[in-house]
Amino acid sequence: AHALSCAKHCIGKKTWILSIQNGLGNEDLALNYTKNVLGGITTNGAMLEEWGVVRWAGKGITRIGVYPRGKNEFAEKVARVFNDAGIETQVSENIMGWKWLKALVNSAINPIGALLEVKNGFLLENEYLRAILMEIVKEGCRVATQWGIEFEEHPLEVLIDTLERTKDNYNSMLQDLRRGKRTEVDYINGKIVEYAENIGLSAPMNNLLWSLIKAKEHLTQSK
Repeated sequence: AHALSCAKHCIGKKTWILSIQNGLGNEDLALNYTKNVLGGITTNGAMLEEWGVVRWAGKGITRIGVYPRGKNEFAEKVARVFNDAGIETQVSENIMGWKWLKALVNSAINPIGALLEVKNGFLLENEYLRAILMEIVKEGCRVATQWGIEFEEHPLEVLIDTLERTKDNYNSMLQDLRRGKRTEVDYINGKIVEYAENIGLSAPMNNLLWSLIKAKEHLTQSK
């Protein structure tokens, strides 16, 4: 929201905004400034080694598309630019489905990994944690289904695949906490809780994880 506010003088009638951020709701904020919004996700892994130095920690695919769904020539142009730069990119007419899919996976991996301060591989290898992660994703799936979200891939299969591909990674939420920064939990677990409550459902596992991460944010920022 702050970035959009700072850049609003640059946004005209023909301006397109591309948001490739974790979580849900960022594109909705962009729609307040222009109807030309592209959403995106990426499964590339990255770790901040130090300020200005990012280590590419796992090859993935970037997907972009008109938000909330649809087709547009501009999205194709952006994808070509990314592909020419060596960033494998695909255009989807169901970017909302992909955004939710990644959010559900992150809603499980990120807070649990951050609270336990472990690499993703530990979450996969430990049968108790793996079972908890799957239940968190299932809870989010129930919310998404009620909102009419259609998934291009099975969320539980994507969860396991993500853990395997990023087994040597510390997730971004843990990295943010270690740097004393605010995490994306409001736009991941917090948004799932919000979407659930808006249609009379509850998401207790996501609500608990949101509360625990907010508490840990306060703890790390007060040091």
